[in-house]
Amino acid sequence: MSDKLDIKDVLKHIDDFDIAYFNALTDEQKKSLSPYVLMLWMNGCKSPIQILLLNGIVNELVFNIPTGHNELMYKLLLAASDGKSKKYNWVKKKSNSKKYATCVSMLKRKYQCNTRAALEYVKLLDYDDIADIAMAFGEQDDTLKKIKKELA
Repeated sequence: MSDKLDIKDVLKHIDDFDIAYFNALTDEQKKSLSPYVLMLWMNGCKSPIQILLLNGIVNELVFNIPTGHNELMYKLLLAASDGKSKKYNWVKKKSNSKKYATCVSMLKRKYQCNTRAALEYVKLLDYDDIADIAMAFGEQDDTLKKIKKELA
């Protein structure tokens, strides 16, 4: 086996309930296996049963089980599979940074933070809070209108 794992090959082994596959991997391959990434790929199918199992079993534990327990996570992914061969698609995470572009820009300037943190602040602050920040930076009415539209 080569040291690089093919995600589609790993997913095929999961669909086949191949419990021995993990033990056949080299130590480097075992370490490179990302249960979180596999879970995201497995959510990109059209099997409602598998998605329910992933959300009910794996999603609850993926961040609670300490790093390095990839074999346990692999077995949980096996348990969450419906056992049928299927096509997987990557489900791209949607970003709100464009939706709240002006708000994010103001909050990044004010709090010297990254986009992710600024998006969290958008959830916590209301129009008046962000408008006060914009006015403190000397922004004009057109910027305040954009902020109001983004938060509407």
